[in-house]
Amino acid sequence: MQELPLKELFQRSRAIIRQLEAAPTSDPATQRLVARGAECLRAAAAAVDALALFSANEDRDDLATADIKYLLIPFYQAEVAGYTHAGGRRVWSAPELDGGLLGASTIMHRALLLPIDRFTLQLTHACGWRR
Repeated sequence: MQELPLKELFQRSRAIIRQLEAAPTSDPATQRLVARGAECLRAAAAAVDALALFSANEDRDDLATADIKYLLIPFYQAEVAGYTHAGGRRVWSAPELDGGLLGASTIMHRALLLPIDRFTLQLTHACGWRR
């Protein structure tokens, strides 16, 4: 999977998630699909890191619009993990999910949400409103 381009990995993982939505969780075929989805998303996350698409010091203007969708990879990893039926044993480790999600949420907050909050504060001040 590592040799596939990021766009293809992302599309495959989304197709797998659509299949998982219609499949019974405890079915062995579904669990094989979960494993394929997890592998595909791990490879996509590794490709994002290798391409250095996002960093904590970027702001909204530094993000390519076409790349913003890749910030959803940790969300999709968590979604695929939700389809795991392991008979009570843990299949995904917390750092595997938390690390990607925390990094993505930090980038989203800095690039997308902080400018909105700053704009709201400026508008509130300019109009004389109290917050």
